[in-house]
Amino acid sequence: MRAAPILICLAVALSACAPQPGTGPEAEVPTLSQLDMDSAVGQAEIAATPADTADQPLSDAPGVGGRPVEPEAAPEGGLLGFFRQRAEAAAPAAPETSADRARDSVLASLPAETRAQPAAPAPAATGGGGFLAGLLGGGGGNAPTAQSEVGPNEAVAFGRMARLCGVDVGRLATAIETHQRYRLYDTAPGQTSPRNWYITGFDDGCARQFTAALALFGTVETHESLRYGAASSDLPMTATDSAYKDVKSRVCRVGRNAPCGARLARLDRTSVFVTVYESFGGAARWMNAFLHDGDVAAIDIASN
Repeated sequence: MRAAPILICLAVALSACAPQPGTGPEAEVPTLSQLDMDSAVGQAEIAATPADTADQPLSDAPGVGGRPVEPEAAPEGGLLGFFRQRAEAAAPAAPETSADRARDSVLASLPAETRAQPAAPAPAATGGGGFLAGLLGGGGGNAPTAQSEVGPNEAVAFGRMARLCGVDVGRLATAIETHQRYRLYDTAPGQTSPRNWYITGFDDGCARQFTAALALFGTVETHESLRYGAASSDLPMTATDSAYKDVKSRVCRVGRNAPCGARLARLDRTSVFVTVYESFGGAARWMNAFLHDGDVAAIDIASN
């Protein structure tokens, strides 16, 4: 019962010490409810704060504790910037694999001067360029060209046909015989002494030059009449005979020891023999050459 009067006395004393409203220095400070504030201010400040830094501790913020402040990347305008932003947004981030981490660890442990540098790009090919490049650019392939083996006025050893390129043999000799694609030229028609002869019609565009006293063409029909005639068993087999059998079997579709038959005219269009005599009259040596499909297929030398 004594406690109640004591508590009442203390309450009366404290109420007397409390400042009255409107008096003292605190009366000059307005309360929060008395301020006229714009409700949009707080919302603007919240919107201006980046979402990714809202929960960032102050100690980890850029510019605090000597941390560098990352500059803002300038926005890239125009159509290029638009497509770049679209591409960066669409490209998924590649996950780092254990192989990538191991490679990075090894590279980091190497000295800077021993680290592999990016390989230099390979130079663009300047060769053919395909069909379209040939059509628009006038070709471009580096096809090898035939080279001359002899000059137009040089004598050629007997038994050899030398290549002569880039020379109009019609200015050097007279055409005396023609067989299908091949043409035989004589530098001194009617003479009997050894001299230069030429044959044209080869795939490489070059003539074949040889030195002889006499030369003439022989057809495949004549060759077969000798090789498969009654006296064929007495004739030795030569390099030109063997080459002819190979070509005849392929073109005529017959055996090596059988005549061409019905396809002889087709074989004659691409093939011809050339008989070359070292001297005129009673020659001790002569040369046989078999020409087929724009090339010299075989050469052999015979003697009495």
